Order: sequence, then structure tokens, then C-alpha cells
Amino acid sequence: MEQGIRRRFRGLKGWKLKGEQFEAVATVILRVPGYFILDYWYQDDVQNCIPRSLAWADVVSSGFAIFAVIQGVLVLLLPLEQLVSLYMHYLTIAVLAAADTFSNYYIEGEKRLVNQWPDYGTVSFQGFSNMLMLQKSLFDPHNDVETLFLRQQVAAIVFHTLVATLVTFFLDLECNKDKILLLVYLVPVFARLASFPVTELHLTHNFASCFVIFLTVQYIFLCVPHVFRFLKQMYYTLAEMIEMYGLLRVLITVWSRLFVPIQLLIYWLMLFTTQLYNHYLPSHNTAVATKPNTVLTAASGSMTAPSPSGGSGAPSGSGTTPTVMSTNPSEMWYLVIVQSAAEVCYTPLMLAGTCVAVSYASRIILSLTRAYAAGPGAAPLPDDLVHSGWTEGAAMALLAVQTSLLNMAIPERLAVLSIIMLIVVSSLVQNMYEIVEPIVLALSAQGVASIYRHCRAVSACLLLLLLSMYMVYMFTRIFEQYFWLLLVVSTSIMTSVQVLGLLATYILLTWDTVCAQPWPGLDDLVYYTRATTRVFEFIVAVFVVGAGVKESITGQWSWINAVVLLIHCYFNVWQRLQQGWKSFLLRLEAAKKISALPEATPAQLKIYNDVCAICYAEMTSARITHCKHLFHGSCLRKWLYVQDKCPMCHAAITLNNPELSPPAAEDVPPPAEGIETEIGANIPLPDEGESGELSL
Repeated sequence: MEQGIRRRFRGLKGWKLKGEQFEAVATVILRVPGYFILDYWYQDDVQNCIPRSLAWADVVSSGFAIFAVIQGVLVLLLPLEQLVSLYMHYLTIAVLAAADTFSNYYIEGEKRLVNQWPDYGTVSFQGFSNMLMLQKSLFDPHNDVETLFLRQQVAAIVFHTLVATLVTFFLDLECNKDKILLLVYLVPVFARLASFPVTELHLTHNFASCFVIFLTVQYIFLCVPHVFRFLKQMYYTLAEMIEMYGLLRVLITVWSRLFVPIQLLIYWLMLFTTQLYNHYLPSHNTAVATKPNTVLTAASGSMTAPSPSGGSGAPSGSGTTPTVMSTNPSEMWYLVIVQSAAEVCYTPLMLAGTCVAVSYASRIILSLTRAYAAGPGAAPLPDDLVHSGWTEGAAMALLAVQTSLLNMAIPERLAVLSIIMLIVVSSLVQNMYEIVEPIVLALSAQGVASIYRHCRAVSACLLLLLLSMYMVYMFTRIFEQYFWLLLVVSTSIMTSVQVLGLLATYILLTWDTVCAQPWPGLDDLVYYTRATTRVFEFIVAVFVVGAGVKESITGQWSWINAVVLLIHCYFNVWQRLQQGWKSFLLRLEAAKKISALPEATPAQLKIYNDVCAICYAEMTSARITHCKHLFHGSCLRKWLYVQDKCPMCHAAITLNNPELSPPAAEDVPPPAEGIETEIGANIPLPDEGESGELSL
């Protein structure tokens, strides 16, 4: 494949791309026009695939429609080598059509010159004497008759020779006879040079056109066996793939070849750039480009989709008129961008491209957020679905389908698309928070981090807080609050609350890091901070559920509302309640276990004379386990959240007999001799007679 492509470009210098890179770039570039063909077919010819009658015009129109969709699918599915060959044939058809048009234009030009200058028709070819005469230039600025005649003929000869050369290159012709036959459009030129009457010159043009048609039909018949051989090979390959992988797997593979994200992105960017260019043309007068105060109003119910029961689906505005308003000329760029996006979002293929563009933009924003919060050398985004940007694209696709975005006129579509973009941004802000949270928590535990890194992390949190609060302000100020918008507003509110809780936790952990001694009550404060955040999130979720139930009872019920409400109840209400209750019971059980353990006396601490094996800090107070080991009470409580085994000997920490008195000072063994690690922990040495390797 690569050798065949390189043979066609063997005249080009500076081959810098590797074979794989060239194939990838060429595949993307060459397949994008397939989307334009399919989109054109969907807009204009989808109704003509089946003939309305047996009339010749209807049959031909149906044939062209089917041919168009086949060409679009072939451009998207053919292997690269066959795709390049297909494009070469497209270019050949275009060049031959240009040659036919130029030949006709040449003859009309000759007739026009004869009508303008009657002596022009009597000029004939006098050899090369006129070209060799020094006193007469071929391109005389005064344009006398003889020089004009020579200029016309030379221009036609050069053009048709170039056409024959290009066709030879495109079809990779090697036979000299075929190359000479491609010069058939020079027949009118040679006839004119031979003093053929200008009024009859169109006969030679018709002869040349018929001869080209004959050559084309002959070439098609010669290519038919190759086409059938290729179709036969593809049939056997497809049958083998179905037998090996199954029909479903093959259909998924074909679907993935038809809709490649990067190709859809380039297709949408070309449409979007064209619309932006049209808006910013000086001569293009649009409402957005010429009026500083622009009000784009969607009709009532523009956010309403038909439900299966015939009523209004979600989201429904209850007579609301969503309005996108701009009163500041500096905000014009936003309206131009949104309107340009709305103007290229009225077919399913354009909607798919828009969703892909949103996904890529979300991915870039998430990557920049991680790079800014983590600093130079940050690890790339995790390869999961949540942080890949595709959730935002999928959300936009679902909302567009739910609101029947494709069936709206441009004013309503612009308003609804603005609402959808706000919803997508709110989801994106939540994903940005999920990326920033572990970075901030890890940074708060590092006492050696620079001030610059702390400032960067805190500024990222403040930016997320401002964005989420701005989203809440925009939704509550512009739109009436019904179930779907309340669902989005609740997401922004919970994001702002989570950011505030994260900042509070960051301050507590950072303060504990800079302190010389551990903070005994730190764990409780962090738990109360997070519990407050979770309780507030739970209240907001319950409020949204109540609003959804109320909206369903008042007559705006639909299956989509019910499904979304059930999902919201399960993930945002039931799971939050279950996790919170489980965490509370775990802490309550740990507190009971710690209170059942005896507290070490100063004499016991003096005899033990060691650090806590969990936090490696000195012990001014400690709890004694049943196996006679001493730990900080707060450290042991956090350990009990994970397991009920001693960190030193893995014995059960819980006392079997709660009435057992605390051990005396002489019962507390001194720390065992062992190997001290770099962080201060003592690892006991094996007893005498025991064999085994010592593992650190």
C-alpha cells in the first residue's frame, strides 16, 4: 500500500513523514469529504432514494441519490490504497470536465473575436515566423490581430497538454497510445490553425467530447473485472470475519470505521470555521455582527420534547421563554461562536460532529486543569471514561435528542443550544473538581512543597468555586426553575459546597503538617468537615427529588423524567445515605473499641519509652491493646477503620473481657530489640531458634 502511494508521489521531494504517520494523516484527510457527501445526501436526496414513479427523470434522480450515498460510504470504508485510487479517478473526472469546459470556452471566444474583429477570422497559422521575429512579441500589449491569434492558440495548447499530463499522472498510464489519445481536445485548436471555419468549429469540439466519452466507457469496461474481483475479495473477507468474530462485532467495527472521532472533529471544524468567516465578513450583515444589543429569544416550549404519552417531555418550561441576552459589545464574540455552532447543528451528522468537538474541548480543559494544579511534570489524565471528555459529549447528545434540537429553527435552536452548553459546562466543572481534589489533598500532606505549588492548587480551587457559583447565578437569573434545570443547578451547588469542604480540609491538613506535634483532634475535625459537606449534598439531592415528584404529580410526568428521577434517587440520595450511615457506624464502633481499651499511665509510658508504631511520634498518652502494645488513641482509632488487628503482632485489638483491669507498669514490656528503619519504626528480630528471612 505504501509503495503504491509513494509511486504516485515519487516526483515530490522532502519526504519527511514516516510510513505510518503518512498513512494516518492521509486517511484522516481523505475520508473527511465522505461526511460532506453523506450530509448532502441526507439534506437533499434522502427522499429520492426510492423513485416516486417509473418516469425516466425520477429513476435517474433516484440512481444519483443511491450513487451519492454509496460514494460517501466508500470514502469512509475503503482501504487507503483503494481510497487514493478512487480520489485519482475523481480528479480525472474533474480535469476532463475542466478540459471540456475550456474547449467550449475557447470556441466561444474565437467566435466572439471574429464578431469583434472581422479580420480575425481570416488569420491562419504562418509557421513560427511571427514567433521568431524580434520586432513582434508573442504577448504584445497592443494586442494586434496576429499576436492575439497566436496567444489564443498557444494558451489552448498549453492547457490541454497540461490536462493530458495530469490525467496520465492520476491514472498512472504507461501506454504511449493512451497518453496521445488524451490530447483529443487539441483537435479544435489544430482545426483553427488549419483555417477551419470558426462558425463550424463546434463540430470539432463535439467530436472531441464524444471521443472522450468513448474512451471513458472503454476505461470503465476495462475496470469492471477489477471492481468485481475487489468486491469478491471483500465479500470473502467479510464472511470470514463474521464467522470468526460474529455479526455484532463486525457491525461495531464497521460503525467505528464510519464514525471516527478525529474525522468528525475536522469535518465540524471546517463547517464551524466557514460560519465564523461568514459572520466576520465586512459585507455580511447579521443580527449578531451588527447590533451591540442582541436578544435571541426562543419560543415557548423550545426546551420541550414530545413524550411517548403525547404530552410534553422534559425539559419543559411551563410557558417559559428561554432568552439569551447580550447588552455588552465585548460579549459579542460569545454570541457569534454560539450562533455559528447552532447554524452547523441541524443534521444528525453535524450533531455528532458537535458532540465530538465538545468532547475534545472538554478533554483539553481537563488536561490543562491537571497540568495547572499539579505543576510541571504532572502525570497525564487517567485513562477512564469519566475524565476522557466523552461524558460531556454524551450528555450533549442526550440533551439534543431530548429537546429535539435538530427540528428547531435557528432562534430557538440558538437559545436551546446555549442552555445545553451551560449544562455541559456544569458537568465539566464537576469533573475538574474530581481532578483537582486528590492533587490538593496530596499537596496538603507534603510539608516540603513550595509556596508556588500551594498557590496554584488554591487558585484552582477558587476558580472552580467561582465557576460553579457563576453557573448557579446564570441558571437562577435567566431561567425558570423546573426539574431538569434544578437538576443542573443542584450539580453546580454541590460542586461549590465540595470545593469549600476541600479548602477547609486542605487548611486543616496543611496546619497539621506545619505543626511540630501531631494534632490529636485533626481526624475528628476532618470528619466533621466532610460530614457537613455530605449532609448539605444530601439535602440538595432530596430537594431535587421533591421537586421532581411535585412536577410529576402536577401533570408534567414523562417516562424520561421518571427514569432520570430514579437514577438521581439511587446515585445521589440512596448511595450517599448508605455511605454516610456506614461511615458513621464505623466511627461509632471504633470509638467504642477505643474506649474499652485501658489508657497507659505515665509510668507505663516511661517503661515503654518508644514512639507510636503508626505515626512514629512520641507518646504523651496512649492506649494499651490486649497484646500489650501501646499506640496513640487517635492513631489506633483510624487504624480500626481499616481492620481490627494489631499493627505490630496482628492479634485482635478488642478485649475479650471488658472488665479486665489495665496491666501494671511491670506488665508492659519494653520495646523489642530490632532493626530501626529510616522512618523510626522498630522491627523485632526473630527469636532464637527461629529461622526465616527478615523482610523489610
